[in-house]
Amino acid sequence: MFPTKREAESFGVKAENDKRAGVYIDHQLGQISMRKWAEEWLAQHQVNESTRRNYQGLHLEPPGSRARCPHPR
Repeated sequence: MFPTKREAESFGVKAENDKRAGVYIDHQLGQISMRKWAEEWLAQHQVNESTRRNYQGLHLEPPGSRARCPHPR
């Protein structure tokens, strides 16, 4: 993944610093679809039933889409 050990270590140091600063973005998280993320988000939040129905009726992805959530938080 990294051409040199030095570059790998530098990336690791930056990632750890970013985590401590609260600005780290795990790029593996972008592998989840928008639909899956929205379903998980809705399951974890308390909303009125009418709001839940409205959210569930949203078309988050066009049919056949491979849209991914770049930073699902």
